[in-house]
Amino acid sequence: MRVVEPRSAGPDSNNLADAGMMAVTERKKTEICVVGAGLAGLWIARKLESQGADYLLLDKGRTPGGRMATRRFEGGLFDHGLPVLEDGPLTDRLAALGTTAGLLNHVDLPSGAGWYSRQGLSALGKQLADGLAIEMSCRVGEARREGDSVILPVEPEGDREDGPFEVEVSGSLIVTAPLPQAQEVAGQLFGDPLTSLPNPYSACLVGLAVLDSEIGLPGGPLVRSLEDSPPAGFDSFVLEFLKFPDNKPGVSLRADPEESARLFDSPEEDQLEFLMGGFKELGLEPDPAKVQVKKWRYSKPVSPIGESHLKTVVGGVELFVAGDSFSAGSGTPVECALTSAESVLRSS
Repeated sequence: MRVVEPRSAGPDSNNLADAGMMAVTERKKTEICVVGAGLAGLWIARKLESQGADYLLLDKGRTPGGRMATRRFEGGLFDHGLPVLEDGPLTDRLAALGTTAGLLNHVDLPSGAGWYSRQGLSALGKQLADGLAIEMSCRVGEARREGDSVILPVEPEGDREDGPFEVEVSGSLIVTAPLPQAQEVAGQLFGDPLTSLPNPYSACLVGLAVLDSEIGLPGGPLVRSLEDSPPAGFDSFVLEFLKFPDNKPGVSLRADPEESARLFDSPEEDQLEFLMGGFKELGLEPDPAKVQVKKWRYSKPVSPIGESHLKTVVGGVELFVAGDSFSAGSGTPVECALTSAESVLRSS
């Protein structure tokens, strides 16, 4: 990944950002800013990079890829955000990039073709971000208009040593973060067409379990849907060990949207008890010390918006809101994200 050096901060570099009144240390200027380094944001940024555009990609996470997140735990490896890539026209193009880079392997799924990575899908996110103008661990606050530009207050997080800064956008602001976060960033500028949209996401509670051996474990499918089968209250069961044979055997179990919402803010011991009950019904009794609970507040869009993206103009800046919150009817969340990204690229 490459990081853009800021241009001259100018006389406003010591202003206080409206959101949180944090002391701003510098102002970075760019023609195009993309907020969110999930698949939609990465897809757009790669196109901008190929065009030689003046752009900056921002994300609050430590690594790019959004829900293409991989977790190492007790010697096991888990894709706890997105287990596999499923077949789709644009997803096939994404998979071709990953296959060419030696990162993806084909797998047959009940729903059709699929791909996984023996390094974990986070490796694909890092590959897509390679060479991009990107800033990670940057939490973006509420955008505001300043003349013909749009100003984004940015708060670095984690182990970054730089202080709060602003990004001045002169051409296009493209927000691909999950819709509730996009509303926080762009709601004031966009108004009712954005702020009135309901949250399309379900929460997800995931149990990661490292087992003593693979003896007695099923041989497939890699992802088993549990929507119409026991144990009740669960969405899917993933045989992670089939993807990662060089690691300790692991499996993951995802609660369904209703149970995830019910337990999301409960004490972790209650979440663990529920997940352990699901493992037991599947014939597994992992050591509780080798089970980890992960959770996603915005896991996947269960009712995506029936448009490809939103667009308006603020001053001299085109403002887009896109991502997997949109493109209803496009198929999987990955296909929705890529379809929405393509629609922005055609419109900008």
